Amino acid sequence: VVVLIGDAASGSDISRDIAPMAKEVHISSRSALIETTKIQPGFDNMWLHPT
Repeated sequence: VVVLIGDAASGSDISRDIAPMAKEVHISSRSALIETTKIQPGFDNMWLHPT
């Protein structure tokens, strides 16, 4: 399980790069436009969590 803090360009790149090898990838982002946890398109093991 991987937890990334921040969803800037490098955070997005890292999350996509590591998703195929990780069981779960969770991204915490203040800039998320959604208010609920959401699975990321194209990845069944990556979630975006707004803070």
